[in-house]
Amino acid sequence: MKSLTLRYVIAILGLSFIGLGYAGAINQSKTNQYPTGFYLGVQLGASETHYGLSGFENTNTNNQVLNGTVDGSGFGQRGLIGYRFTKNWAAEAGYTHYSTTSGDALTYSDGTNGVSGNIKEQSFDLYVKGILPLAQEVDLYAKLGAAYLSSKTSTSAGFSKSRSGTKPAFAGGATYNVDNNFAVDVSYNRIQGSGRLKSADLFAVGFYYYFV
Repeated sequence: MKSLTLRYVIAILGLSFIGLGYAGAINQSKTNQYPTGFYLGVQLGASETHYGLSGFENTNTNNQVLNGTVDGSGFGQRGLIGYRFTKNWAAEAGYTHYSTTSGDALTYSDGTNGVSGNIKEQSFDLYVKGILPLAQEVDLYAKLGAAYLSSKTSTSAGFSKSRSGTKPAFAGGATYNVDNNFAVDVSYNRIQGSGRLKSADLFAVGFYYYFV
């Protein structure tokens, strides 16, 4: 529930930024150039990982989790550096830290109960970014790339396991270019996991600075 609430707040704030920016673009007599060159940014918002009870299974002994509660939603953040070559194309690299997934009151198939644990997940990504300008101030974009996704599971019963792998990544959003140096956006970002390395989502508002 807290993830959904935060997600709606982020979406409303982001759409407000874009809507105000688009209205300003239509009525503004002065037009800015599209920002190009190197940029730095940060994206802040609601993250969600998709681990269930099986995420806390002791794979060393095949000791399965029979019941308990798992929460993989909370605050996440991504830092990034990019280069916009033209008004339509950019490349971007970033690091994302997702909210820690918590497990409580876990009961295992060997009879162990009352176990707690956490799963910490992060990713390093590289994207190609396609941009569709709607006006000098407003862009839509989509990103496609790959990410090195890693997670570490730890429990109070003494089990610890690290996993990592390269996974597909994609994202989409809308940007309001405040001027040639500053921009804000709203976006959805996903690393597509598989097997025991689960997917991770980030719904975020971003803030950018262009070195022009």
